[in-house]
Amino acid sequence: MSDAYNRHEYSSYDEYINIQLGHSRTMYRTAGRPFAKYLDQLALHFPECKKVLCVGSRDVSEVQALRKAGYDAIGIDLFSEDVTVIKLLDMHNIASEFAEGEFDLVYACHALEHSYDPEKVLTGIKKVSKIGAFIVLPFLL
Repeated sequence: MSDAYNRHEYSSYDEYINIQLGHSRTMYRTAGRPFAKYLDQLALHFPECKKVLCVGSRDVSEVQALRKAGYDAIGIDLFSEDVTVIKLLDMHNIASEFAEGEFDLVYACHALEHSYDPEKVLTGIKKVSKIGAFIVLPFLL
């Protein structure tokens, strides 16, 4: 992972949070064609998947696409344009917010490279994922 997005870039966790919140006007529309391939593969290879956690979902499009496809989807981010769809939560606190083994799928598209402590986030993802869960972690190199 690039040093551009990890705990070594920040002098403190507070600095990390302030930088991330400074990006609050940055919205990514990801639920178009590229996201559809994940939904197709999910339905094909993991038909028993029901409950989904979207990490860093910010603009609601991923959560809405998953819900439209019939999944029980929850999105989390530090900020969102729609808090009725996205739960305001720091991804570093996943493990304390959700039950162990709660999710069939965790989708964290371009989120880990923006985390302060990727290991903590991955540990949280592992905890809240069911045994055999489908985990999708696309990121920037």
